[in-house]
Amino acid sequence: SRTTGDQLLDDKGNAIAVTPTATAIDVGPDGTLAEIDADGRRKIVDRIGLYEPRDVDRLSKFGGGRFHDPDPTPLAGRSTQLKQGHLEASGTNPLSSMVAMIEASRAFETNLNMIQHQDNALGRLLQAIPR
Repeated sequence: SRTTGDQLLDDKGNAIAVTPTATAIDVGPDGTLAEIDADGRRKIVDRIGLYEPRDVDRLSKFGGGRFHDPDPTPLAGRSTQLKQGHLEASGTNPLSSMVAMIEASRAFETNLNMIQHQDNALGRLLQAIPR
């Protein structure tokens, strides 16, 4: 049984459909999608649309690791390659992110302690003033 999810789009923005009887799928570096049947025959189906946003800062999170580009996004150049079977590494360094989070937590705690100290001092001052 196959599960369905978001549709994979070709370089024209149309959904790519693979034959249900295909036993394997092969993806070329240029995004060419080919299905392989039970006899080992390879048939090119379409080319996956590889897009490159003009401005990464304008992308908005869409959910599930997806992003939306408000501007029309052009196709990526011919130098862009798709690698089948590879896992893209994270764009962050977990160690430096953890250190930054600890520093922020300590700064927050320090500020909170200062506010509590000022609140206590103000409370003592108000109690010392005769009514």
